[in-house]
Amino acid sequence: MNRIVFTLTILLHALTTDAVAAPIAYYNPSSGNIRFGNDTGGTLAGMYLQSLSGDKVINDPNRFAQIPGTTFNSGDLPFGFTYFGFPPTSPVNTFPTSLDIGNVIVPGTPTSDLSVGAFNALMVEFIGTVVGVPEPATLPMVGLALVGTAAASRQPRSIRVPLRTR
Repeated sequence: MNRIVFTLTILLHALTTDAVAAPIAYYNPSSGNIRFGNDTGGTLAGMYLQSLSGDKVINDPNRFAQIPGTTFNSGDLPFGFTYFGFPPTSPVNTFPTSLDIGNVIVPGTPTSDLSVGAFNALMVEFIGTVVGVPEPATLPMVGLALVGTAAASRQPRSIRVPLRTR
């Protein structure tokens, strides 16, 4: 009986709790490009990115995208930056549904050195994820390797006939 009550309690809690999405940053280490994704379903009071080592954000406010409806705060450069009033992107959290911030990170910076987060109007903070995106040439090279492997496996194999010796 206790097991049933516990299971029903967990199920009821799961059904009545709103899921909270987290902000995400897509980062291309070869170019230093950052894209922000906001799948929370509403405008965030602020969305930020910071360098944990403190010096990996390029210290030039002109390199950052001007996103309509937002206010860019460059006061924390080169440690980080914030966009106030960050709009929602598509609820599908994929690369094309994010907003391009620009090539604003020192190329080669590891993703472990970057932290993204956001806060809503009640100042509740959401810690997000920084995802490394491969450079554009990587995927075609992998595809070409797969095509070459498939072609090599389809070639007819020669049959070796042993020579007769007398």
